Amino acid sequence: ELAREFSKRINAAYYPLMCPVLVKQMKVKKVLLEEPWIRDALHRTESLDAAFVGISSNAPEASALVRAGFLSLQEARELQEAGAVGHICGYSYDASGNLLDQPVNHRIIGINFDKFLAIPQRVGAACGIQKAEAVLSALRGKHLTTLITDEAIAEYLVGI
Repeated sequence: ELAREFSKRINAAYYPLMCPVLVKQMKVKKVLLEEPWIRDALHRTESLDAAFVGISSNAPEASALVRAGFLSLQEARELQEAGAVGHICGYSYDASGNLLDQPVNHRIIGINFDKFLAIPQRVGAACGIQKAEAVLSALRGKHLTTLITDEAIAEYLVGI
């Protein structure tokens, strides 16, 4: 709904990706990627001028993937133990912004992370101090060209 409304306001097209962001099994991902509407939506990501993404913490109690039911608390803890501090488009990265070579990152249905990084304008949005480390790490990794955030995160970033 947000993407639709935003695209209407800036006179841009949007194409929803109607599938889970993360699946439990690679065979499910392979089957879903064969669906024409999913394949077409993902193909459109190759010509994006801008991307607007949320930034989430990988802390199990703050993870958007846990809240949405894509990851269990145990899976989130294991990711955190592997060094994950945040995720963008479902992809988990470490404190330096490096994408982690974890099974969960291979089960994402969405834009390929390298293709995401090739988009000229990558706008990240995050609010809440619990996301501060995830935001900092995304900036360290040069995942974003623009950040939209709140006062708490901004003060945290300025204080570093």
